[in-house]
Amino acid sequence: GYPSVTSGNAGAGPGGGGTASANGGGGGGYGGAGGAALSGAAGGIVNGSRAAPIDLGSSGGTDNFAAGRSSGAGGGALYINAVSKVVENGTISMNGNNSSYDAGGGGAGGAVYIVSPIFTGSGTIIANGGNALTTTYSGGGGGGRIAIVRNIHDFKGTITTSGGTGKNSGGTGTVFWGNLPNLSWHFDEGSGTVAKDASIMGNNGTITGATYDVLTNSESNRFSLKFNGSNQYVSKSYSSYQELDPYTESFAVGSWFRHSSTMAG
Repeated sequence: GYPSVTSGNAGAGPGGGGTASANGGGGGGYGGAGGAALSGAAGGIVNGSRAAPIDLGSSGGTDNFAAGRSSGAGGGALYINAVSKVVENGTISMNGNNSSYDAGGGGAGGAVYIVSPIFTGSGTIIANGGNALTTTYSGGGGGGRIAIVRNIHDFKGTITTSGGTGKNSGGTGTVFWGNLPNLSWHFDEGSGTVAKDASIMGNNGTITGATYDVLTNSESNRFSLKFNGSNQYVSKSYSSYQELDPYTESFAVGSWFRHSSTMAG
């Protein structure tokens, strides 16, 4: 994460904690705002992306009462883009660092960003803010950001982005759950009876009866699939592995189409 700072400096990073002449520095901010100090030094601001967090946690600020004091550094950032699955049975920690001096605020928690077709396990993922040394002077660091984008969810572990303690505690960070598509048929092959899946799940469909239209423009020829509305369709056989998300037990369908004639109403 962003490094700690010495006496009389604002924290490093976009959410660096504020500084003051005495009575503590503000905590660093990221997914949650940093806590303010007794001195009035402001906590660091909320910053970065909730859905795709890749930034480091910012550090706390320090007061200028005495030389040689420092704040807590911010937490680091971890990005995983898996081909098949992530099994998290251990501990992933991107916590902000605690301050070792009354003069310094805690560091903000960092980032964990995981993209995986399957996300499972029973471990722990944490991006908590760092604590100020005591609750008398400096502010706690804000919580970090965790985003998990998956297709199949079977994770039964713990995820936290708590703010650190201090004169004023840091704000809670964010946890974002996103979804990868189970399948994505573009219908642009132009020939054959296989609708290729553009997602990473490999759910190719079988085209029955439908035929391709060619859409011609000045740049290139593009294809679309034409259905008669009765007995032409694309199908995919059942697979318990690739069917529904067991965590939500739901699914959504989206499509883009052009009707062959003008419709009233």
